[in-house]
Amino acid sequence: MRRRVLPLTSSKADHGGKIRREEPICSCGAWPVSAEASKTSGRASDTALVLQRSLSPQLAADRELHERFVRWHDETVDLPGTYYLQVVHWIYRENRIASGTFVALGRVVRPEEVRVPVFLLAGADDEIVPEPQAMATAPRLGTPSGLIERVVVPSSHLGLYLGGRTLATAWPRIAGWLLADRAVPVAIRL
Repeated sequence: MRRRVLPLTSSKADHGGKIRREEPICSCGAWPVSAEASKTSGRASDTALVLQRSLSPQLAADRELHERFVRWHDETVDLPGTYYLQVVHWIYRENRIASGTFVALGRVVRPEEVRVPVFLLAGADDEIVPEPQAMATAPRLGTPSGLIERVVVPSSHLGLYLGGRTLATAWPRIAGWLLADRAVPVAIRL
């Protein structure tokens, strides 16, 4: 791989160790919620917040977009609780990735061994990976500073990947960056 875009994500586990979706981060909005849809209460406003646009229940396209988002949002990987908690402990408590002691697929993950161009995208309003934390990745990499692109956009965490504003501005820039032909010295890539 010649280039990397580093998205940083997180999930939570309940007291039994089972992964659960994040609690709603916004309860504003006026999307109608029927009795049978009460389990998705607050999701319309979550959808609008994440997608960075207002949705109208009167428009078929908006209803379809909202339904697609809810289906995606509800898809969680059912990992064994013990495994999930162990990995979360290693990554977040012991900070093993940053310290170069995390093992994935039988290999130690060492950030300093990343020597390819990197694009760091951070959300100014990211509630999971704050901007300073995301940007602190750069000095830990083996990539020369001049080959690291750093961009901060007005976005929440999910908005980095799904937000209309971010998709229209940051992602075309990332696509252009990925397509750019950068001459990377062989010594850096080794």
